[in-house]
Amino acid sequence: GRQTNSVGYCMGGFLAIAFSNVYPVNNVVAMTPQWSIHPDILPAESYLNYFTDRISDWKIKDLSDAFVDETNYFIFNSDNEDDQYQIRLFPKQDNIDVYEFGPAFDHDLPEALPPGVLEKLMMSCLEQGKDNMVRSFISDYYG
Repeated sequence: GRQTNSVGYCMGGFLAIAFSNVYPVNNVVAMTPQWSIHPDILPAESYLNYFTDRISDWKIKDLSDAFVDETNYFIFNSDNEDDQYQIRLFPKQDNIDVYEFGPAFDHDLPEALPPGVLEKLMMSCLEQGKDNMVRSFISDYYG
């Protein structure tokens, strides 16, 4: 059958995850996703106040109700302090795999990967949907 996948980076990663709660998605690939930018939840994210102060009606404050059992989540995170703060809020579930890229990578993880690596990494998730395949891929490239 046909597969539906959702992919995003940063706030797009947030949306890729949130989308899986409103539409049946097989796999989500989220690169350095936000858990929330709502000031009541993450007041430390004050650099976003310029934008968040303009939002009066928050449809989705955070990802607490976004994860569904039928979807595989592949979340790629950096060693950036803000990303580490966000990722600790993600639930621990069998269908949520978080992969850390370590100190050589910052929030702009997709841009920092060598040419062609991002596509291969994402295809490993979307085509294989297997944890060991992704871990092997990361290990081959980054030890």
